[in-house]
Amino acid sequence: MLLSSRPDAARFVRCRWCAKRPVASRNSIQPRSQEESTMVLRYVLLVLTLCMTTAASFAGITGILAGKITDKEGNAVAGATIRVLGTTRGATSKINGSYTVININAGSYDVRVTAVGYDTLTKRVSIVADQTLTVNFVMNQGGVQMKVVDVSAEREMVRSTDVGTTRVTKGDDLTKVARDNIASALSLSAGIRASGNNFIVRGGRSNETQVMVDGLTVTDQFTGGLGNVGSTISAAMPSPLATEEVQAQTGGFSAEYGNAVAGIVNTVVKTGRTDRFDGQLRWRKDVPFLFGEAGNGIQLGAPNEDVVDVAIGGPMGLGKSTFFVSIRNTFQQYRNAGLEVIDPVGNNWGLLPNNRTWSRNITGRMRFQLDDNSALLVGGSYGMLSGELSGIGWLYANSQGYQTDLFGNPVLDGNGNMIGNGVAERMAKQAIVQEFTTNGFAQLNQTLAGGNTFFELRASYNGKVTEVGKRRSFEAPGIFSGIELYQPTDNMSVDDIRYIENEPNTILDEYESMRQNSFTNDGYNRNETTKRNPITGYYEGPSDAQSTNNPFGLLGYFFNHGNTVGVEFRSSTFYQFDGNITHNLEIGDARHVIKGGFEFRTFDLSLYSNLAPWSGDQFAQSYGRDNVTNPARTRDARTPTTASVFVQDQIMMKGLVLTAGLRMDYLNANATTFDVGNPDSLTPDATNKLNFGPRVSVTYPITQRQNFQLSYGIYYQNAPWSNFF
Repeated sequence: MLLSSRPDAARFVRCRWCAKRPVASRNSIQPRSQEESTMVLRYVLLVLTLCMTTAASFAGITGILAGKITDKEGNAVAGATIRVLGTTRGATSKINGSYTVININAGSYDVRVTAVGYDTLTKRVSIVADQTLTVNFVMNQGGVQMKVVDVSAEREMVRSTDVGTTRVTKGDDLTKVARDNIASALSLSAGIRASGNNFIVRGGRSNETQVMVDGLTVTDQFTGGLGNVGSTISAAMPSPLATEEVQAQTGGFSAEYGNAVAGIVNTVVKTGRTDRFDGQLRWRKDVPFLFGEAGNGIQLGAPNEDVVDVAIGGPMGLGKSTFFVSIRNTFQQYRNAGLEVIDPVGNNWGLLPNNRTWSRNITGRMRFQLDDNSALLVGGSYGMLSGELSGIGWLYANSQGYQTDLFGNPVLDGNGNMIGNGVAERMAKQAIVQEFTTNGFAQLNQTLAGGNTFFELRASYNGKVTEVGKRRSFEAPGIFSGIELYQPTDNMSVDDIRYIENEPNTILDEYESMRQNSFTNDGYNRNETTKRNPITGYYEGPSDAQSTNNPFGLLGYFFNHGNTVGVEFRSSTFYQFDGNITHNLEIGDARHVIKGGFEFRTFDLSLYSNLAPWSGDQFAQSYGRDNVTNPARTRDARTPTTASVFVQDQIMMKGLVLTAGLRMDYLNANATTFDVGNPDSLTPDATNKLNFGPRVSVTYPITQRQNFQLSYGIYYQNAPWSNFF
C-alpha cells in the first residue's frame, strides 16, 4: 500500500528546463542502535567516500540475494556454501547463518545450498534488478542423499525493498500473453498504458516517462517519446524473446533514478547462460477473418501484421563467457486499420492503401567472464523503422508521374507516348517517417575482495536519426537502409516559361511549381495552369483540392495535386559515461545496501525543419545541417551536457525497510538566451542549472501480499531538447 500525495500536474519553473513534482507524506524513522563503534565508523566513512567519489545513476541490471541458513530446530548453519547455478556468483554463510550474494544478473536461477552433515537443497529463485531478494533455507540433517530438490519457487508477491511502486514483468511471461511486443504487454499492468509514441504512466504526459534498455536511454532526445510512429512498433525496443525482465516504476523513485516525473521503464536484456544454449523462434501473422464485427455488423479491419522473432544464446566456449543475440522483424500492411467503410467505387476507408510500416531490431550481448569476480559486458543494438502515413484526403489522387523537361512538358518516347512511372500521386505525396536507432556500450563489472562490494563502469554511444519527407524511391525499404527520401536542395527556380537550374530561390527543388498562362484554341479565354516538376514528374506546390475527381463529386474535400507535408531531418547523438558502486554491510540485525553513482552525457544535436518547403519560407529552422534555403542562417550543432550524482542507503531491519538518498542533477545547455523583457540586451549565455532531490521511503510488510509504504521525494526532469533550441 502506497500512501502519498501527488499533484495532478508537474510544476514547471521559469527557465523551462525542468519539471518539479514533489511527493510528500509523513514518515517516522526510529533511531538506529550502535553496537560496535568500529562498524559505525566504517559505515560513516563509506557514505562519505561515496558522496565524494561517485558522481548519479543508471537503472541497474543486477540484484542481491540474501537470507539465513538454519536447521529444522532454527539453529544457525555456519559454513554452508550457496551457489547460484548458471553464474559465477556464490557465498558462504556466516557464524549466525546469514549469507549475501551480490551482483547477480536479473533472471530466474536455481540456488544450491550444501553443508557438511546436511542434505543438499535447491530452490528456484527470481532475481529482480536493483532489488534484494530474501530467501531463507532450512536444512535437513543427513548428508547421505546427493540432492534434495525443493520445488517451491521463491518469487515475492510484494517486495519490501521496492521504493515506490514497481511492476516487474518477467521475460517468460511476455511470451505467454497474447501481446507480441513489450509495450502492449506492459499495458496490462495497472497504471501503465502504451499510447501514442510512449508510455502513459498514472496520467502523466508521454514525455515524462523515461524508457531504457539495460539502463541506457532509448527515448528520442528531441521529443521525449519513443518516436513518431508509435510505442508498440518502435524499433528501439528489443524482442520479447531477448527480454529477461521489464521493470516499470510508476512513482516514488529512489535517488538512483532521475530525469523522469511520471514513470521509468527499464528492459533488462538476456546475456546468455553458462550451462546451456537457448534458442527460440516465433512467428505471428494476422488472420483477417478472425477479426470481429461492430454491433451493426460492420467488419473490423485487420492490420495484416507479420512478426518474426529469433533469439539464441549460450556459452561462447571461452571459459564462462556467454552471448545472446535476437532479431525482430515486423511488417504491418495497414497501420491504422479500422472499421470497414466502403465508398461508392469499392474503396475500404478502414484499410487505406499505402499505409505500411516496416520495423526491424537486432540486439546483441557478449559477457566475457574475466574471472569469478570480474566481467566485461559488451553490447549494442540497431533499429530501423519506415512508415507510410497515408490519409483519406489523398485516396483519390490516382494520376501517375511523367518524365518532364524544364518547360514542364512531358517527355515522349519513340512512339510519341508520354513516359510514366506507374506510381499514383497519393503514394508519391504521402509523408514517410523513418527512424534509425543505434547504441553500443562496454561495461566493466567488478566484485571486490570480501564479496560485499561491487562496482560497474560503463561507456556508451547512443544515436537516433529521424527523417520525415516524401519518397524518392518507391521500393520497399532495405534491410537496414530504409526508404530513399528526397534530401533538401535548393538549386532551381522558375520564370514565366520554364524551370531554371543552378539558381536557388528559397523553395526546395522537389516542391517547386511553375504557373503558366495558356489560352483556349479560339484565343479568347486565358487560363493559369501548373506545370509538372521535372525532378518528381508530378504537380507540386501547395495542396490543391480544387477537383471533383472523387466518387462523391465534391469540390474541395479531397486532394488531387500539390503537397501537405513538409520535411524534417534531425539527428541526436550522445556519449555517456556512468558508473555505480554497491556495498552490503551488516551491523547487528540491520543490513545496509549502500549505493552511489554518477552519469555524464555530452550531446550533439542537428536539425533541418521546413514545414512549408513550397512557400519560400526563409525561416526554416536549421542547426548542425546546411540551411539550403537561407545559407546565412546556418548555425552550428547544439552541444549541451548533463550530469548527475546520487548516493543512497537502504536499511533492512526486522522487516522494516528504510531507503534514504540524495540526487543532484546538472545541466549546461551551452546556448544563448534572449530576454523578452529587454529586447535591446545582447543574448547572454544561458545559466547552468543545478538541482538537488532528496528521496526517503519507509516500507513495512503487513502480509505477503501487502506492504505499508510512506514516500517523499523531489523529482526533476529536463524538457525535451526541441523546447530548448
